[in-house]
Amino acid sequence: MKTKSLILTALLTVAGTAGLMAQSSNVYSQNIVGYISQSYKQGYQLTACHFKGSPNNQISTMIPTAPDGTFVYKFKKGIGGYTVDSFVDGAWEGDDASMLLSPGDGFWVYAPSAFTNTFVGEIQLGSTNTIGNGYTILSSVIPQAGKLQTDLKFTPKEGDFIFQLKPTGGYKVNDLADGAWEGDDGGNEPTISVGESFWVYSNPASGAHTNWSRDFIVGP
Repeated sequence: MKTKSLILTALLTVAGTAGLMAQSSNVYSQNIVGYISQSYKQGYQLTACHFKGSPNNQISTMIPTAPDGTFVYKFKKGIGGYTVDSFVDGAWEGDDASMLLSPGDGFWVYAPSAFTNTFVGEIQLGSTNTIGNGYTILSSVIPQAGKLQTDLKFTPKEGDFIFQLKPTGGYKVNDLADGAWEGDDGGNEPTISVGESFWVYSNPASGAHTNWSRDFIVGP
C-alpha cells in the first residue's frame, strides 16, 4: 500500500501559525484540510477514507473515477453482509449509489486494474467511532500511522481480535488475552498504516465495548 499524505504533525503545527489565524481580530480556524493519494493494486484491498469531503462523503465525491468494473464493499456494522457498489460507464451504481465513505469507516475495494485515488477533505480533530460486539471493519478517523493502542488511542477489551489484510493475501491476527497482546506480531500491539482499515472482533462475553474516541485541540 502506497500513500502520499500531509503529515498530521505538520498540519497541527501549521494550524497554530498566522496562516490559519486572522491576527487583526485574534480569530482562528481549526479547519485543517489534507489529502492522501492512495494506490490500489489489482485485486482486493481493505482501505479507508480519513477526511470529511465537500459537499459530502458519498462514494461519487470521495472516489469520483475508477476503472470500469471496480467494486466497493461496505460491511453492514451490527447486521452483517455488505452494501455493494460498482463503477460502470463513468458512474457508481448498485445497492446504494449514495454510499457514504466516512472517516472511521473501513471498506473493501476490488480493482480490475491498478489505479490511484486522491482522497481530499477536512481532518476531524474530535471524533467518536462506535464499536459494536461481533465483527466490524474500522479505521482511524485521524490520518495517522502508529500503534493501535499507544498512538491511535484504541482501547481494546479482553478477547478483542484484530485482523489486518496482508499484501500477499490472508490476515495477520493479534488478540488481547489476560491484558496483553499476543499473536502474529509476537506480543506487540498491532501497527496501523495511513489509509488502512482492519477487522475487529469484539467478544460479546466481555461486555460492551468502549467507543474509540479522539480529541485534538488546535489553537491558542
